[in-house]
Amino acid sequence: MTDDRAKEEIAAEIERLQRLQGEIRRLSSAKFVELEALAELFTWLDEQRSLRGTGCVIGRSQTGKTVACRVYALRNRPRTAKGDAIAVLHLRLPPACSARTLYGHLLERLDGPIPPSADLAALRQVTLDALGDRGVRLLLADNATAQSLRLLQELRYLAEVGNLAVTLIGTPKLTSLLAKDGELASLFQPRHWLAPLQGEAFVQAVDRWETEVLKLPEPSDLSRREVLPTLMEASDGRIGHLDRILRRAAIRALRQGLRTLDQATLETVVQDYRSGRD
Repeated sequence: MTDDRAKEEIAAEIERLQRLQGEIRRLSSAKFVELEALAELFTWLDEQRSLRGTGCVIGRSQTGKTVACRVYALRNRPRTAKGDAIAVLHLRLPPACSARTLYGHLLERLDGPIPPSADLAALRQVTLDALGDRGVRLLLADNATAQSLRLLQELRYLAEVGNLAVTLIGTPKLTSLLAKDGELASLFQPRHWLAPLQGEAFVQAVDRWETEVLKLPEPSDLSRREVLPTLMEASDGRIGHLDRILRRAAIRALRQGLRTLDQATLETVVQDYRSGRD
């Protein structure tokens, strides 16, 4: 082999590795796919915002609640100067969040001044003022299942006094939590249920992921009959699991030099998802 031939092969290999790393970086970044079920959620949230109504978005883990609500908030927030109106605010609450922590996080997101030594009543009022000044109409309070009734009462206060649409986001356990307080259970209605994908909706989701997220050099035909049961079993119809399974499998396929995602490579990934469902 001549030196020139060796240099050409080395250059070609470097180029191949660079392309591979670029594809891996692309696949490592989550992409939002607006499925029909999520479009229906967006329409429901539009109604909540227009009516300034309270309610809940409920679904099992990994069904897409948090990602969809975050995207909805971003789409309804103008990318303009600091201090402009925020129509929708998505807030991921830490577990067992205290009232002071709630108001501190809200003020931070609203770019409002956080009084260093204010009592709870003063902090509550400053937050209400900031919400009004920034034009917030819908607050999406995520991880509501992990909160105390006292914290949910604070959110109720914001809704009623601030004329603010507050929507709680949580798992089915949220219904049991709200049932412990009749007023809360009555207030946080209606409830939008986001269920795992089934039937044709699951088939369409798999097709969309192959064409919009994976985008491998050659078609994988993932919605073919012999692959679908494997994907359904592993993902349990949950968008979050399906997304991670397919992106991880695609990365493994590319590292093996494949131009498509074959069932053997897919099987190596789904082994980790066959148990442990909540």
